[in-house]
Amino acid sequence: MKTFNYKSFAAWALVLFMGTGLVSCKDDAKYSVLRGQAYIEQTNTKGNASKGISVADGELGRSEISVRLSDVFTEDAKFELVVDPSVLDAYNKQNASNLKVLPEAQRRVSATEVVVKAGATSSAAVKLEIDPLSDEQKDSGEKFAIPFRLKSKDGKVAVLPGADEFVYIVRPVIVTVAPVLGSDRSNGYTYNGFKATGVEEVPLSAWTVEFRVNMNGFGRNNQALFGNWGKDSEIYIRFGDAGTPFNTLQVKFGDKGQFDRSNMVFTPNTWYHIAVVYDGTKATLYVNGQKDLDTDKPAGKVFNLGNGISVANSGSQWFVNAAMMSEMRVWNIARTPQQLVENEFSVSPKTPGLLHYWKMNEGKGNELKNSISGAPSLVNQNSGGNVRWVDNIRSDGKGRNTSDK
Repeated sequence: MKTFNYKSFAAWALVLFMGTGLVSCKDDAKYSVLRGQAYIEQTNTKGNASKGISVADGELGRSEISVRLSDVFTEDAKFELVVDPSVLDAYNKQNASNLKVLPEAQRRVSATEVVVKAGATSSAAVKLEIDPLSDEQKDSGEKFAIPFRLKSKDGKVAVLPGADEFVYIVRPVIVTVAPVLGSDRSNGYTYNGFKATGVEEVPLSAWTVEFRVNMNGFGRNNQALFGNWGKDSEIYIRFGDAGTPFNTLQVKFGDKGQFDRSNMVFTPNTWYHIAVVYDGTKATLYVNGQKDLDTDKPAGKVFNLGNGISVANSGSQWFVNAAMMSEMRVWNIARTPQQLVENEFSVSPKTPGLLHYWKMNEGKGNELKNSISGAPSLVNQNSGGNVRWVDNIRSDGKGRNTSDK
């Protein structure tokens, strides 16, 4: 028979608001008063909870998971932590993700049975280890996770719905190369601007343009990162315009207005993930997965993706700085903030809605190949063909952050 010490844990009597949508989507655990229940401690009693585990080549990824009780019990309480694919199915559905369960051979836990001792409120931590992803797994762009479910083994303590599920997302440290675009002063101020022709012209009632960029400075306005012009349409992303700081972003939507300038003031020699997302009602600028600003000026606009796409191609008189770039993508859907964060460094070319995908990781040459079958490459417009490639670009930020030699 279980015994509670309510006085010692009065602070745990948390009354939460509930509603039909709240319960169905498990945004928070399903309860009115938290007493006499167990949950995965890392959820902090919230549903739809997750955490990333970084893993680099040659190193194990490590974390831990534990069980917590809402009250002190006078007896030991036993639980199981199991890997349950249905947990990941629900997580993917709620977050518009496409995570796969990490193969069993690549993960280990120190125990599957967890005991909360009498008089305690937390179990000892279960250690989790994961192996580095294979080259094949990394090249595929697929994302992996380990979905845990908590179950009572002896029936003494009920588990808290929603907070009995937790997802560890595997975040491999990606080490790659990148081309130096724009005016490369470390290569005799060689100018390299790229363009893709033969782009399929399609109407876009929703779209996303995203890429990673690192500028060595902001010496002038109109340093254009991405440009496309279709019939009555414009998507133009650049650093600076006349009358605005050159280290802020401007995005033009043709006859439907523009973002005059980003709230973010960018710093030289720093990697950023930039995404412009249009959902048919609003256009939103994200920097590193965080909303910077939005506008409803283009509401209802159908954009027409034109034949050519230009990258760092505003000319040597304007693009006076060097830009390292990677992971440029064009979508016919509005990507969610969660998707932007989870897929910053790679994505599967088979992901629905992906029209163009230039990884920019060739390591040599003047052609940036499109990962979408049949879609065109970006080709250097400098007939001299002097693109310089730099190495040790790391997703954990510990690698190269400057394009200078």
